[in-house]
Amino acid sequence: MFSDLSKPAFMIAALIGGAALFIAGFIIALEVRSTAAGPTARDVSLAQGWENFVWTGADGTDPEAALECIEGKYSVAYKWTGEAGGWERYVPGHCDQVGICNMTSLNTYDPLLVMMAEAATCMGMSAPEGPPGPAGPQGPQGPQGPEGPEGPQGPEGPQGEPGLSDVEVVFGASEADSIAIKNVTVECPPGKVVLGGGGDINLVTDSVAIFYEAPESTEIGEPPTRWSSGAYEVVPTDEIWALEVRAVCATVAP
Repeated sequence: MFSDLSKPAFMIAALIGGAALFIAGFIIALEVRSTAAGPTARDVSLAQGWENFVWTGADGTDPEAALECIEGKYSVAYKWTGEAGGWERYVPGHCDQVGICNMTSLNTYDPLLVMMAEAATCMGMSAPEGPPGPAGPQGPQGPQGPEGPEGPQGPEGPQGEPGLSDVEVVFGASEADSIAIKNVTVECPPGKVVLGGGGDINLVTDSVAIFYEAPESTEIGEPPTRWSSGAYEVVPTDEIWALEVRAVCATVAP
């Protein structure tokens, strides 16, 4: 039923360099649509009769899958494998018969010769992806987009360490008299520490001056809990004066 294409009587020769086939005295050009960057997907229009095209799909494709686009419209397909291998044949629907089909797969750029029972178009033949081209120049920056909607409220963070609380100012004063040296210590309420303080002389004169101010602790190494100030008469005077002291106290987290 099918001629052995390897026999000289069929007069088949392949001109690889000229990309053409001689079949029974007729020349059929092999149209290879490819570029240095590799082929792209394409449509192949095939007229009735002998037609040829180049498979540009993936290597190892089953002939039935490769020719599915013209299924029912061709009777036989041949693939040229070179002078050493000759022709391979695929007959749709008859490959279960011994010796009919010897085409097992198609690789990229394999030339195919098909007998078309009627004209058909193989739409969108797959093709290997070519290498990526060079990156184009960066385009201009677009306009700023509209502000997006407000996002959901985030989870509550962990509670921080307690800081100061119950801040208060405690006052103290000496007797108002003419004693030359006066010392006043103001104690913070229990549980509070002193943050700062200061003394003041209730006499507008240069005869009296403050000589000492400092926070004090009741025990070494403990936070200060009181403020002490001291004043004395730089020039002895009979004027009545007093030393007033204030301390800033607060509860501090341990």
